[in-house]
Amino acid sequence: MAKKKPAPKKAAPKKPATKPKTAAGAKKKPTQAATSKAKSKTTKPASEKTSRSAKAASFAPKRVIKSSDDNQLHLLFKSDFECRQLFEYLRIRTVEELIEMGPREIIDRLSVPYMVAVERMRSRLADIQTCLAGDESFLQHHLEKRQQLSG
Repeated sequence: MAKKKPAPKKAAPKKPATKPKTAAGAKKKPTQAATSKAKSKTTKPASEKTSRSAKAASFAPKRVIKSSDDNQLHLLFKSDFECRQLFEYLRIRTVEELIEMGPREIIDRLSVPYMVAVERMRSRLADIQTCLAGDESFLQHHLEKRQQLSG
């Protein structure tokens, strides 16, 4: 069995060298050109940030939704997991959006996909000449339709 080689050790980071102080120990004042360069460097990022925020604001949605409204819906239904799941499925984010919907609309939006799926199940089962419990009439009707189309 081959021996494992030890991993090379990382070199300790070197400290930057400090400039020696003047004889009196006092710092030199920067020249006017150096200060103007420093000021121009600090002002550029600030102007870039404002232009970026202005661009981002132009792409923002016109209707601002407060984050507290999002939390308010979940706080109102925090003990009802099923309701929160329905809100997620229906893409309801705020109490305001929930209030705008009627009870019949909510039931329709929830039940229509299930009804369509059950109809697909019935058709596929009828294609292989079987049916759900108590659904023999659908099987006969489906088989009659197929005979009419083929014959």
